[in-house]
Amino acid sequence: IVFADGCTIYNCTANNNGKYGIDTGWGCRVEACTVYENTEYGIDLGRSSICINNLAYRNGRHGLHIQNNGLVINNISNENGVCIDNSTCENGGGTGTNTSDGVGIRTFANSVLINNQCNGNYFGIVTASTDVTVIGNNVQKNNRDFGIEQW
Repeated sequence: IVFADGCTIYNCTANNNGKYGIDTGWGCRVEACTVYENTEYGIDLGRSSICINNLAYRNGRHGLHIQNNGLVINNISNENGVCIDNSTCENGGGTGTNTSDGVGIRTFANSVLINNQCNGNYFGIVTASTDVTVIGNNVQKNNRDFGIEQW
């Protein structure tokens, strides 16, 4: 599912795609969607977008990838970074193996993450900036020692 700027995507399912499940431009809202077993990202949102009440499960890289100024609320992003086929196993893992490039939620500057769940990913939550607000998230059983990291 691919949309340009200013879109609303509601109650959709995207699975087993060759790259992203949902890919949007800036200023979009993605709500109540399920994305699973896509070879790259489950949901890839442009700047100033909202991601609310979605499920991202077993995508090849990141479950949720949100650019600057994103609002990310009540999502579940579990077991991402899993090798789906040989094209997503760059780090030598076999089918079903967690790779070092899998993040439950990856976000950038001025984003807010509230009440999300990130379990069983390689990394739980990764931010590319120190000015990200993280409140009430459940981040457990990810492969890295730290549930929330800044790169």
